[in-house]
Amino acid sequence: MKAGLICFLVICSSVFCSENSLADKLTIITSTSLIPSNPSTKMLEVTQESLNIIPGFSKCHRIIVFDGIFHRQKHREDDYNAYKQNVMALTKTHPAFANTTLVFCKEHKHLARALEEGMKHVKTPFIFVHQHDFKIRKPVDSFGIIRSMEENPNLKHIRLNRKWNKVTNFDFCVDEEVDGKSYVPLCRTFGWSDNDHFTRKDYYEKFIFPKIKRNMPMEYFLNPLEKAMTKKDSKQHVLFGTYLYGTKKDGNYLTHLDGKRWKS
Repeated sequence: MKAGLICFLVICSSVFCSENSLADKLTIITSTSLIPSNPSTKMLEVTQESLNIIPGFSKCHRIIVFDGIFHRQKHREDDYNAYKQNVMALTKTHPAFANTTLVFCKEHKHLARALEEGMKHVKTPFIFVHQHDFKIRKPVDSFGIIRSMEENPNLKHIRLNRKWNKVTNFDFCVDEEVDGKSYVPLCRTFGWSDNDHFTRKDYYEKFIFPKIKRNMPMEYFLNPLEKAMTKKDSKQHVLFGTYLYGTKKDGNYLTHLDGKRWKS
């Protein structure tokens, strides 16, 4: 019965939202930075191409944000500048880079502040936050996700798990309890991660960015905060609205190519 219901909802959500209407609602932001393989663009090509596995994503506007160079990496500035030029060329020749805006940070900002720069160019209410070294392994119901987030404001952060949907030290509570309506299978998690996720633009602007006090990974601030607040009172989860796509024991939607070690 449950499987039949999920199938019915997926069909309904696909009818509800065409590729063009998804593009009116969602922008994809990819963050990139200097890595050892630069000026090669091969890893970025692989991960941008993988986005098209998700229905509707090929029509969505894309933004690629280039973080600035950390002062200890200034000796590789020429490689990074060549990388930027190579990506500029891809926007004119490569299908996965069509309809893409490039944003360049003048200084090293780390992920949160780089995303903040990118979001200045977002005109849609929803965003897919993507990091340059994550490859999408299998499709998800993007139409159902956005319809669910539109109708249920408690869904604020829906992550594609690169592991399986189960309790871990990071996702210390994982269950199939959803606060409100959803047209897709979700697992509630009390862990906050910056790995690839669907989210709301205003969620970042009003709730996430104000909590980032230094140029450090967002998880360093958000995950301990959510863990502390929800351990004290599980009802505080609604403030964070964090969910994993899929049922329990589902997952493995991402492959981490690890840009710091990428060779080919």
